[in-house]
Amino acid sequence: MIRKTTAILSAITLMLILLSSCATYLGDPPAPAEEAGISPLMWRVTAPNGQNMYLFGSIHIADDTIYPLPDYVMDAFWRADYLAVEVDIDLLFDPVFMSDLMIMQMYQDGRTIVDDIGPELHAAATAVFADHGFPPGTFDIFKPYAWWQTLQSLAMLETGLTVEYGVDYYFIRMARAAGMEVLALETPESQLNALMGMSMPIHIVNIEQSLDMQAVTESLLYVYDLWQIGDYDALEFYLRNNYYSMPDGLWDEFIRALLIDRDILITPQLREMMAAEMNVFVVVGLAHFVGENSIVYLLRQEGYEVVIVR
Repeated sequence: MIRKTTAILSAITLMLILLSSCATYLGDPPAPAEEAGISPLMWRVTAPNGQNMYLFGSIHIADDTIYPLPDYVMDAFWRADYLAVEVDIDLLFDPVFMSDLMIMQMYQDGRTIVDDIGPELHAAATAVFADHGFPPGTFDIFKPYAWWQTLQSLAMLETGLTVEYGVDYYFIRMARAAGMEVLALETPESQLNALMGMSMPIHIVNIEQSLDMQAVTESLLYVYDLWQIGDYDALEFYLRNNYYSMPDGLWDEFIRALLIDRDILITPQLREMMAAEMNVFVVVGLAHFVGENSIVYLLRQEGYEVVIVR
């Protein structure tokens, strides 16, 4: 039980970027012999100075069926001098660093989760944890965001998808093996602070809806299918409208913390790289490139040419 609890607490931290795994080295990038026959979304950005940059929409958890990725993706990657990602996932395999991130998600003032979400929701979530082998009280010192991500992590385990085959980690391993510099657009701390900073009503809705483990599993698999075929319209509709059901005011706050505010901070970094004529391949979660106020939208608003590459 101690080993299982440690693994799931590690998953809480990794899931802050929609990942889940135990903190161990996962080996070399997968390389099946035949192309997978998928067509995920990628964009070419052309700056006013003529500099090009490629934006590849990542899926953070996957399986080995998507590899090798299509030639149009890998050709763009191998032409680059730098890889830019949301966070450097290798940091999350440092146990001291992971411990510090987990402490950020714990109550430090004697309070427990019951004080924030109430006894009824606490009992319902505790019952779900018990179904997965965790005794009552295992997670009571953790804040609501950690409960939401733990429930999401448990549902993810049912999908068969793992961070081992996630696109971010795949490209980080490829880049490091080739001696390519990896640039982090965010830090784990900044992501965690942004997501934990959502209002309590949002945390409560997220926990409530994550109790339906089957629905969460089906949602993850549905997005995975859409990612593979690169169905932009379906992804935009689903990610911006159906991912969670919550009142409009809460949805606006949720999507701002999850995506919009972060995109506003990432986009200027990409502009600066292009202005410096840096040849960069960017791998960021696909939702950051889809819809209004996304990175793609902001770059187009600022006069950059952005087109989908197939």
